[in-house]
Amino acid sequence: QVDAGADVGLAGPFGDDHLSTGHMKIYADGSLTGGTAAFSPACGAQGQVASYYNEPEDLIALIQRASRAGWRVGVHAQGDEAIAHVLTGFEHAMEGASSRDLRPRFEHAGLPTPQGIERMVRIGATTVNQPSYLFDFGDEYEESLGSLAHDLQPWRDELEAGLRVVISSDSDVSSYRPLTTIANAMQRRT
Repeated sequence: QVDAGADVGLAGPFGDDHLSTGHMKIYADGSLTGGTAAFSPACGAQGQVASYYNEPEDLIALIQRASRAGWRVGVHAQGDEAIAHVLTGFEHAMEGASSRDLRPRFEHAGLPTPQGIERMVRIGATTVNQPSYLFDFGDEYEESLGSLAHDLQPWRDELEAGLRVVISSDSDVSSYRPLTTIANAMQRRT
């Protein structure tokens, strides 16, 4: 979609108060619930088998192309390994970039490492997390990730590091009700 848009001169964000586009969404890895998030061997996430939508080097190049074409990019990334590749893509996209605001965004950011969070802060990224996932699928996550499940979506660590954190419902995967999402965020204990 990046190349097709570029061929006709389409790049975002654009629009008006009635209709606009924002970030282009790109997928890095699979899902935690589906057991296809991309974790590094060091994590020991035995219940997950990495599934990439694009090979890591192609993912990095795609993020660069979309950014250079003028898009703000949001990338679905769950596992620490996928997050690391996305960070590399954003970092490369920012090299030699104009002064425009790229606003790099991570959709889900399931398990960023402390080093990953530091890199996110350096590039001015935003993480968009879904508190209801932990309540709706927490038992499944614990079954496939063991004690790592308690480290998913580390909002407090992200906030304390100076990262911009946003919560969302990710409806239709979880309830679209905003108060349920807020309540689930407030009730989190791990």
